[in-house]
Amino acid sequence: MISREEYNNALDIVEEYHKQLNLSIVKRSFSKIEHLKEGDFVEVLKVDTNTKRNLTLGKKYKILGFSVRNYSFIIEGDNGKRREYRSFNRTFKPIKPNYA
Repeated sequence: MISREEYNNALDIVEEYHKQLNLSIVKRSFSKIEHLKEGDFVEVLKVDTNTKRNLTLGKKYKILGFSVRNYSFIIEGDNGKRREYRSFNRTFKPIKPNYA
């Protein structure tokens, strides 16, 4: 039988493991999203059939809101409508002063 202390230590290890997994997912999906905030910008790298009506290739759009939890951000497109996007590396890249 294991002690309560051993059980709590095991839970701590599992929790740290899950945090590492989530960080690697965020870094792959959003690059350095932890450095971004509302008011920063993203630049469009790719326009496809779903985005050609709202976005312009090479144009910068201001981030109006985002969710690290959902891996998404909101911008206002060329048509004046706000839309949530989940793609970061393929369609957008972050633009921010002093962004590395």
